[in-house]
Amino acid sequence: MRPLQRGEVGVSFLSDGGEREILPESDLRLVDRTIQPGDFCKRSIDDVCSGVVTNVQVKGRVQHVISDEPVEGWRTLDEFESRMDAEIGDYVVYNDWVGQVPIFVFNLSNTIADLCNR
Repeated sequence: MRPLQRGEVGVSFLSDGGEREILPESDLRLVDRTIQPGDFCKRSIDDVCSGVVTNVQVKGRVQHVISDEPVEGWRTLDEFESRMDAEIGDYVVYNDWVGQVPIFVFNLSNTIADLCNR
């Protein structure tokens, strides 16, 4: 594999045995980025400042799966009776209704910038 050029992304498609490819960034859409403690992160590839993820706290919004009525505020896993890991598409129960975990896309650039400015 050669070094990536600006606008290129290295990907591994697990369905093809993990074979690596270099594709134009414009051909792909990022829908989720799982960050774990110990991961290195940067605001941009040209930024000399980088950080290490030391802790992760997940918050999300919930809404009724049938009526789409939202529950006000952000929720953490601690607020749910069953503390199993919730995955995208899972059903969750809150008081008298059932909801489904949707896909969220987060912009982490502000968080990473905060790390770099410390």
